Amino acid sequence: MASIRRRAGIALTTTGLVVATALGSAGQELTWTGTIQYAQGRYIFTETTRSWTLYSGLTWQGERLRLSLGIPVVAQDSRAVTYVGELPLPTGGPDHSAVAQRTKGEPVPMGRRGGSGGGGPSAMGVGVQPPVAAQTSGSPVDSVSAPGSVSVELADPVVSTGFQLLRSRGAFLGLDLTGAVKLPMRDLESGVGTGEFDAGLGVSTAFGGGGTLLFADLSWWRYGDLPDLPLDDVLSYGVGVGRTLGGRWSGLLTLSGSTGVIDNVDPPAELGALVSVAAGGKYGITLGAGVGLTESSPDVSLSLGGRIRLHGR
Repeated sequence: MASIRRRAGIALTTTGLVVATALGSAGQELTWTGTIQYAQGRYIFTETTRSWTLYSGLTWQGERLRLSLGIPVVAQDSRAVTYVGELPLPTGGPDHSAVAQRTKGEPVPMGRRGGSGGGGPSAMGVGVQPPVAAQTSGSPVDSVSAPGSVSVELADPVVSTGFQLLRSRGAFLGLDLTGAVKLPMRDLESGVGTGEFDAGLGVSTAFGGGGTLLFADLSWWRYGDLPDLPLDDVLSYGVGVGRTLGGRWSGLLTLSGSTGVIDNVDPPAELGALVSVAAGGKYGITLGAGVGLTESSPDVSLSLGGRIRLHGR
């Protein structure tokens, strides 16, 4: 949902397509986009966590101005991975002090912790493990709540905008100034938010010709800190190349990520692939997959998305 989710990977992949389309359009359009994404990974923890995200958004596109509102619903078996900005990151959620104490390169232990989420048998067959003890400089390191039963939460909405600074000309499809704000509707205990404002500002551009599309975006994000875990401001990036595959089919390959968010955790980075089909110009369906390249990204993600033009040409 890249400016609609700079969330490394499929989210940003989808946004790249939306941005490229918006840059080349004229008139006014109202579009609904929806994406279901599954992600799993160990990240920096001792156990694998799993999440399912349903993202629904509305985008109004004028001649040069674009406005969007996106709302995610997240189902997950652990609160160890939190949405920061538009990125799911291994902050530890309510147990973020354990991540703050982490020695880089060492996994953060996961165990059953009363009142910190997880508890009970997992709906996905992931057993709850007993508390795990670890030592750093002679002091015990807290564990993060282990995966348990799946909970469903409404996450923070994201409001984004784009303004076309330079119009398309030939193969150059334009240059957009973009901005986004994540509204802090959910707190740390929810497992899907931080209780803080996150905001980003960036630029997006695209080039196309002969059935090939190239796009790139770069943005700066200001993240709100967790009580015991400072989050660094970051530069977020995405680059990709797309190609028509014949008829209404097209494919897209992307690389996305950002600079480091947590001091003792590697920066997120992900490779993504997306195949899409357009149905009569009004509807579109996408199928995507992503592979994490670093410890702060999910090991694998899969997505199914749709796009419906509700109003306009």
